[in-house]
Amino acid sequence: MLKRMLLVTIPLLASCQAIEQANEEADLAYFPPVGSVWVLEKKVVAPRRTLNLLIIDGKVFDSFFRWDNYKPSCSLDFKTTTSEQKTIKPTRFVITRVDTREETIDSTIGNFKTIMYVTSADNPDVVSITCQNWNSYGLGAYVPVKEMREATRGIMTLEIKGEKNEQSQNKNG
Repeated sequence: MLKRMLLVTIPLLASCQAIEQANEEADLAYFPPVGSVWVLEKKVVAPRRTLNLLIIDGKVFDSFFRWDNYKPSCSLDFKTTTSEQKTIKPTRFVITRVDTREETIDSTIGNFKTIMYVTSADNPDVVSITCQNWNSYGLGAYVPVKEMREATRGIMTLEIKGEKNEQSQNKNG
């Protein structure tokens, strides 16, 4: 009797563990874990009266009016509107919390946001980095990490906590 229970229980536990691991990997594909780091590689300038800077296809914009809604984008979000032009120097932003938001555009399309709250000793005015795009409901709506990296290429890089560094892989490989 005990043997039969073990024969049923062990495979069941193994399959539950496999499902849990698959779910964690899927989450990592879309949501960087706390402790991951966004690295601002070059200085960017925020004009006065700006609440955020938008990055699309490796270009920085100071207005959402230039946003192609269907293209993934990421923004540096400020604590308050800048009263004067502000230069944000290259630095590291550590992710302290990750939230998601969904805004309804119409019955089939929504704006899907991944909001990564960050901290940086060098740039305390930057409070979050938000990546978003419009997408159809149910089609992998949130911006995947791969597309976050593509949107910010040349401006910022994303170091995922626990992910092997590509440079060390290239040296060893």
